[in-house]
Amino acid sequence: MTDITELAQREKFEAWWEREYKHLESSKYTDAVPHIKYGFWMAYQAGGAELVEALDKSESRLHEVAVACATAEQALEKAQRRNGELETYSKTALEFREAARDENRHLKLELEIAEKRIAEQESKLANPVQLPKTNGYWTETEKAYEEAITLAKRQIRVAGFRCEGDE
Repeated sequence: MTDITELAQREKFEAWWEREYKHLESSKYTDAVPHIKYGFWMAYQAGGAELVEALDKSESRLHEVAVACATAEQALEKAQRRNGELETYSKTALEFREAARDENRHLKLELEIAEKRIAEQESKLANPVQLPKTNGYWTETEKAYEEAITLAKRQIRVAGFRCEGDE
């Protein structure tokens, strides 16, 4: 306790003494009054010291609460920033998902088209190509024609189709 605080406390005590117990000084117990006054003063000081101690404790606790509050506010701000980041990521992920769905729809359409084309090609493979047959060469023209037919059959087989007589 500081000197100023103790001085103020003493002045308050003296004012209280004057108001409440001044009459004892003019009574038959005049010799005991200083001892009584001293006892009251000690009790008054002890009560004041207890109050100061309680005040110090409450100020200390108030400081602890203020520090905890500041820490909680910082944690809240950090959590709000993180929440904002996650909302941005979530929004981006949703946009990406929608874009992927659109792309998936496009790919499904392309797959359907490709499956139709495959079915058409397979149906072509089911019906072999019929080319005219020759039994021999009568002329050079016929020989060239036979070689052309043989080359055409070879090319058709290379392309994955069947020719008549391949069964």
